[in-house]
Amino acid sequence: MKLLKTIFGAGLASLASFPSALAHCPLCTVATGAAVAVTRFYGVPDGVVGVFIGAFAISTGLWFNTWLKKHRKEFAMQGQVLALVSLVLTVVSLQVAGLFTGNALFGLPSLLTGTLIGSLTSTAGYGLHSFLRHRANNANLVAYQGVIAVLVSMVVGVVIIGLAS
Repeated sequence: MKLLKTIFGAGLASLASFPSALAHCPLCTVATGAAVAVTRFYGVPDGVVGVFIGAFAISTGLWFNTWLKKHRKEFAMQGQVLALVSLVLTVVSLQVAGLFTGNALFGLPSLLTGTLIGSLTSTAGYGLHSFLRHRANNANLVAYQGVIAVLVSMVVGVVIIGLAS
């Protein structure tokens, strides 16, 4: 129990030291930092964690796009711009927090490589969902089609990381 309290205290102390000025969401940065710390503790490869971080960054941008559209705020290529801004701010936040350490994959830190692969595969999954929905007259072919498409694309990203490691 004492070890658990020590780990928890160290985790809180390290999270408190994360700079949040560059984050698109300070809570997201802290949560991502905590996720990286916990997964590193359990031995999950940074590239795999990066896939989920990249997908989360893209999803955050697309979620904000949907929110803006509901409030009648739109501009040209809004979804793409917001997804890219969300990804860039996530990567900058991780860099500032000093989380790009450890093994390299494709010449980049494996957390960064995984983040980029995760963002690409989740974007492809969302694109597949949109394509299928368009072909079916704006209806899903199966329940939770969007979630399934993105999760399958993330599995593809994890397989890519696994094969490259």
